[in-house]
Amino acid sequence: MLVDAPILGVRDNLLLLRSLPAFMSIEDAALNLLAEHARVRRVREGERILDPASPIDRVYVVIEGEVRWTRGARTPKVAGRHDVVGWIALMAREEGIEAIAKTEAVVLELPAETLERALEDHFPIVRNTMRLGAASLVRARGNLPIDKAAAPPAQPGLRRETPRSLVERVMGMRTAPIFKRASVEAVIALARNWTAVRAEPGDILWRVGDDSSHWLIIDYGVVTTTSRDGDSVDVGSGFVLGILDSIARLPRSYEARAATEIVASRIELEGFLGVLETHFDLARDFIAYLAREALDRP
Repeated sequence: MLVDAPILGVRDNLLLLRSLPAFMSIEDAALNLLAEHARVRRVREGERILDPASPIDRVYVVIEGEVRWTRGARTPKVAGRHDVVGWIALMAREEGIEAIAKTEAVVLELPAETLERALEDHFPIVRNTMRLGAASLVRARGNLPIDKAAAPPAQPGLRRETPRSLVERVMGMRTAPIFKRASVEAVIALARNWTAVRAEPGDILWRVGDDSSHWLIIDYGVVTTTSRDGDSVDVGSGFVLGILDSIARLPRSYEARAATEIVASRIELEGFLGVLETHFDLARDFIAYLAREALDRP
């Protein structure tokens, strides 16, 4: 069973949270909320702290020792000092994971309800969570926008003679899983922030190392993406190009060059974040999408 460890004060909890990447740049008001509800626990070796049959109602920061956690039939992972157990699964809205103390451990317990409230009330936590989640996916993905082995054949799609209207853009977005739960007002706000982009064959959309302040949704055409090492993959109609680099605030890791005529929609990062700050439901759905992608990685 869990037993109380020597109790840390709110200030100690705050300093511990401040040392974690997810909370380093968060203002004290948000961290104080978490620190006030955090509890230090000592876990005996072999004790289960998260049950896969139950919803995740708390998250743990490992202070001392190790905790082994697993999701379904996947290979177990081990969390050590300052690692967080349950956070990604909570963000992904997973039903539960199993976490068992590999050794006797001291953990900081954070109620899931408090974490969710902090997300809704303090947008910098949303921004930081998205940035870290996207960065982890970029590292796992490598220097191309999609794994070459998993990339479907790039198809240019159908070329429209006139740009899509706002209503057509909204209807198209509502078919995507990430936007199905979002309010109509949020989707309209996003659609209003799009700008039309056209490129000719051979045009360079961006180079390796360029700033990633925006991304593109390819409406028509094929884009060839090439890493610094010379690996390349083609992407076509419907592909969202450059979004992870942009959300992660990382420079471009590949060149994007038009292989055909390109018709695309450009979304600016700051405009996108502005919509998310106003529409928390959409922000929470986007975090869940990133977290599920991270969990589904081998």
